Amino acid sequence: MINKTSKGYLTVEATISLTVFWFMMMFIMNMGQIYRAQNYVAHGLLQTGKALSFASFDYNHYSVSESVVDTVGRMLGFNIGHDLELYNNWRNARYDKAVEKAFASCADVDYGKTNETLKRYGMKDGIGSIKFTAKVDSGDLDIKAEYRVELPFAFFGFDHINMHQEVKCGLWK
Repeated sequence: MINKTSKGYLTVEATISLTVFWFMMMFIMNMGQIYRAQNYVAHGLLQTGKALSFASFDYNHYSVSESVVDTVGRMLGFNIGHDLELYNNWRNARYDKAVEKAFASCADVDYGKTNETLKRYGMKDGIGSIKFTAKVDSGDLDIKAEYRVELPFAFFGFDHINMHQEVKCGLWK
């Protein structure tokens, strides 16, 4: 039996409980978005560092004659196996560009899929959202990535979070 003093208690209780529940769900979804983006970028950076550390040995021993053979092969339509843009960036100490190029293929199968996945994880411009900084110091490749993850729900005025990750890989000599 419901008396006159207890009317509306269920409505108030449901309003409070549902509000807390929805805030918790939005918070969990935001954390999931951040975790997926961070995990994907971390994997891509580790694979990029590993690939470039292995390739550094080849790039340091890549001769002019091999470069000419690769160029002629490309002109004839053969894929010799070296990425000349990546090689030129590496040899001219443009490590940031080399890392950016390698990241696209190391994070996923191809550039389009990497861009698509990064956009799905809250990075509006895909790979363009990540600012890569790379340097070679005493036989190590240091890679830093800074990026911004857009959150699915603005939570107390926060609609994005800035992330920063670093990887250090030893180069092959």
